[in-house]
Amino acid sequence: MGWRTYLETLGEIAGVDVTDYASLLKALELRMDHFAKLDCCISDHGLEYVPAARYDQEAADTLLRSGEAPKDRKAAEGFMFTLLVDLGRSYAKRGWTMQLHLGPIRNNNTRAERELGPDTGYD
Repeated sequence: MGWRTYLETLGEIAGVDVTDYASLLKALELRMDHFAKLDCCISDHGLEYVPAARYDQEAADTLLRSGEAPKDRKAAEGFMFTLLVDLGRSYAKRGWTMQLHLGPIRNNNTRAERELGPDTGYD
């Protein structure tokens, strides 16, 4: 799923027009509230690495307002780091555990991938 498609789908599901960083966080918080009602208490992030970047909500907001995916590694890492910090704060408010899977091997169960598609929980 591409950048715009993900943001549009998230917005539709959460009932929020995701046009800037604040609305992205609002949509994600609403989804957390939904899952909390189902007794969810842990997040799960599959990442190649945690970037060593500067926390910068203004840059994240500028990026989202542009409507474009990050064009270079530095912008992508800054956005990812800022979002991870803000997600961590939201999880902490809820008493959730923030689980990071670093360097996961993707889609290593060929049968499950064939039957269910990629990225369906067999990493």
